Amino acid sequence: MLKNKPVSSKKSSNYKIQLSDDEHHAFVKLKSAITSNPVLAAFRQNVPTTVETDASHEGLGACLSQIHDGSICIIEYASRSLKDPEKRYHSNELEVTAVHWAITEKFRLYLVGQTFKLITDNYSTAYIVNKAKLNRKFARYVVDLAAFEFEPIYRAGKLNIIADHLSRYPQPVNDENQCCLAIINSQNDKLVHAQQADSFCQQINKKLKNTNNTVHILQIKCMYKYENNILVHVNIENGFEVSKIVIPFSFRNTVLQYCHDNTGHFDNKKTLSRIKARYWWSSTRKDCALYVRGCKTCQQVNRRTTSAYGMLGERPIPEVPFEVISADHLSLPTTKAGNCYILAHICHATRFLLARPTCTTATDDIIHTLENDIINHYGLPVTYISDNGSSFTSSKFKLYLEKYEIQHSLCPPYTPQANGLVERSNATMISVLSKFSLEHPQMIGTLSYQI
Repeated sequence: MLKNKPVSSKKSSNYKIQLSDDEHHAFVKLKSAITSNPVLAAFRQNVPTTVETDASHEGLGACLSQIHDGSICIIEYASRSLKDPEKRYHSNELEVTAVHWAITEKFRLYLVGQTFKLITDNYSTAYIVNKAKLNRKFARYVVDLAAFEFEPIYRAGKLNIIADHLSRYPQPVNDENQCCLAIINSQNDKLVHAQQADSFCQQINKKLKNTNNTVHILQIKCMYKYENNILVHVNIENGFEVSKIVIPFSFRNTVLQYCHDNTGHFDNKKTLSRIKARYWWSSTRKDCALYVRGCKTCQQVNRRTTSAYGMLGERPIPEVPFEVISADHLSLPTTKAGNCYILAHICHATRFLLARPTCTTATDDIIHTLENDIINHYGLPVTYISDNGSSFTSSKFKLYLEKYEIQHSLCPPYTPQANGLVERSNATMISVLSKFSLEHPQMIGTLSYQI
């Protein structure tokens, strides 16, 4: 990271770059580092895998490695700078944040279903992620990490040099200038022969040799040229002339494979950016979208962005009204009647909402509401879903549900999305009441007994 600092300091300039001796020396060393060992290797399934993480007050760092044929190979480096709230974290909190970011976000595609070792230089992190004792601040992190199978291992800080270095020289969070180039292991003569056999490249070649300088021919000569006997497409980007290799039809699938399959199976946007960094053909965007959409590996592994976290899935919709109901308490500004809570019940089949203002969250109020507003009107429910509030987990409420043979389903701690139907209705009620209080502030304290 430090090696390319003299060069990267000029990347935002919009004028012709002139390198000093120090910058030229850094540029030469950077080229040597990129083209010599250690180089990144392709990820393999069912081989020993290791994730190394570290954090500093500058950023987070992580490294994914595997053992290939008896030697350690780096799969991917990752780093990012701290967000504004994270800059106020304690060092232990930063270490846990680095673990959560590396496993559940940066390397998730590689690690799902894979057994691996987690190496960290912080005892507290190894203790927390081992789930020996839950802390409320890290409870959500531990729930997310529960979907992965790994063994946390402590390593002294002076030995955890890769992740430590990445964390001290992180990439900006919103760095739009990052790019990753894919290199095709193809000799130039193969590419030259493929271009000579391609119909599109043949047409461009004829027009480049045409001596009739019509407007169309001049445009072609400005857009295409030959470099080392290879046809390239010329474009102006950020004030600089950029040449990209024109990929013949027979090579396009190879380029797509190297820029998508061999670089982590990322989405269409990132795959397209990798291709456009070095290569060009007329239907790049369309071909990339079709290839990524039809990738078998992506279809097997990728998860829906609307799915619940961890192992949670969608609840089936019951066919009988009030067969399954969800309940939750919602805080309310104190009314003239002394009510400061809303007890909400919602039917999973009809989405019918019953909300009653209450002055407490006691079990007696829940039982009274359940019996008078639901059981006496709509019959006995089969399943009752709630959070882990003391009023819902009390022995009195448990005996009441057992009396009517109602199954009680509790949501996991700190996981409100497990009871998403009633949580969404709570958000709607908050929005409605907030608007009502702004328009009629004098009437907010006179809410009816039942909403």
